[in-house]
Amino acid sequence: MTSPLRAIEASDGAHFTDIFDTSLPATYGDLEAEYWSLRRGCALIDAGFRSLLQAVGPDRVSFLQGMLSNDVKGLREGRGVGAAHLTVQGRVISDLRLYALPEVLWLDVPVHRKEVLRASLNHYIVADDVELLDVDDYRPLVGLEGPKAVEIASKLFGGPLGELPPLAITEVSTPDGAPARLVAATHAGEAGFLVFGNAGGAIELWHRARELGAVPVGMEALNVGRIESGVPWYGIDMDDSLIAPEVGLAEAISFQKGCYLGQEVVERATARGHLQKKLVQLMCSGRALPELGTRLLQNGDDIGWITSAAWSPAYKAIVALGYVRRTAWEPGTVLEAVMKDPATAVVGIPARQV
Repeated sequence: MTSPLRAIEASDGAHFTDIFDTSLPATYGDLEAEYWSLRRGCALIDAGFRSLLQAVGPDRVSFLQGMLSNDVKGLREGRGVGAAHLTVQGRVISDLRLYALPEVLWLDVPVHRKEVLRASLNHYIVADDVELLDVDDYRPLVGLEGPKAVEIASKLFGGPLGELPPLAITEVSTPDGAPARLVAATHAGEAGFLVFGNAGGAIELWHRARELGAVPVGMEALNVGRIESGVPWYGIDMDDSLIAPEVGLAEAISFQKGCYLGQEVVERATARGHLQKKLVQLMCSGRALPELGTRLLQNGDDIGWITSAAWSPAYKAIVALGYVRRTAWEPGTVLEAVMKDPATAVVGIPARQV
């Protein structure tokens, strides 16, 4: 899949990479500068790593209430919630965000999980009057994220947007007057927005955001930011071999809503204390990046592995995500990373001083 922004991104100096079944900017030539734009300014991000489905039909709410891990029935129009679709065994098929719009529910999904999610949900539609369709007039266009994102988004779309609750969705217009929708969403722990609109308006939107001070930021800088903020990516830090509580999707799980697919396993693992491993943040010594799957030892025992790692300009150290057993959950626990050059991995990442 190719982004409608590819030509303008190339003119801004983008170096592209294939990630999540699509071609997206890896960097614009200066990874550290992009990182600091994310942490101190406003990052302008190609949102092609997200995709949209819509649930339509009179049974859309009741059907998804039984299919997703969070409360769908309690979602008011104009609001959104994080959720996950699980197997009967509680394993994660996809994480997602759900938005309530008039007569429709939008499912904002990692782009490479869209068709898997659609197929799995369709499997359970028997007598329910609900359909899962593409969204013809809207697609994820750009993300705006950083301390100056509210200021720039307010100028771009008309404010004040800083009052939007997390995952609230509102109608706006793009600079060329086309209808769009804006969600208060973060991908790296900063104030942020995700813009949905028609692909035809993407380039003008990009130009205008640049004029207002937003800086193009690629996936490599975004990757550093999301690791620092403990945000897992599907296919890298989680897959369908892991149950939802292990992945750290606490905000995507309702423990009050009642029955849903995979609930019994989730309840048993959390309420009954059966969880044996979970995703944690790590800080690693040395300058060599641990590879995916690098084993972690505690007193010589194999107790986990690393899923993601990146050099952090803020910490001047390697930050990482990985799974560890219960004995290593305590922040400050020192582990050995099994690498060519000996390295340690300390559980937990201090608050950033940016």
